[in-house]
Amino acid sequence: MRHTKMATKHTNSNETIRQTFMALVVSAFLVVFSASCAQVAPADPVANAAPKAQPANPEADKAEVRKFFDDHGAALVKADTATLDKMWADDLVLVDHDGTTLSKAQWRELLSSGTEKIEQADPSSNTTDVRIYGNTAVAILKVTQKAILEGKPHSGKMTISSVLVKGDRGWQMVLAQLSELKPISESL
Repeated sequence: MRHTKMATKHTNSNETIRQTFMALVVSAFLVVFSASCAQVAPADPVANAAPKAQPANPEADKAEVRKFFDDHGAALVKADTATLDKMWADDLVLVDHDGTTLSKAQWRELLSSGTEKIEQADPSSNTTDVRIYGNTAVAILKVTQKAILEGKPHSGKMTISSVLVKGDRGWQMVLAQLSELKPISESL
């Protein structure tokens, strides 16, 4: 009994350390990402008044990103790792619903092994908000998910924050962070 209490205390301590580390990693990523997006202002104050350059067609880019997520959802349901490999950047980072950080290879393995199985859910209440910053897209998705994780049903509403970058291979996901939405009574 005493060993169990110590093991639980040790596990809780490790979990706290892991969660703190993950928060630091995500914070560092956001700082680096923000710095890479920063623009140096021209020395001429008149130049500061000029409108900032926008993508040639931001609405077309937003439509492409929304289609990307439709195709991505279909590939997840099919566990089509060949398609997902093309959609995911090689250095993709997924922060899962429980705070676990996964690489592209780890996420692909979960899907191909059947450990994680995404099922088709009713998309009628799903929303996708997309913002375009040059060749970078930031998307916030609110979705209803039906899934099986490690043999157990895992369904509900979630918010997904995702960053995509457009390069020679089109739009690719570089970051996704999943957050489960729980009723207020469950989170108290």
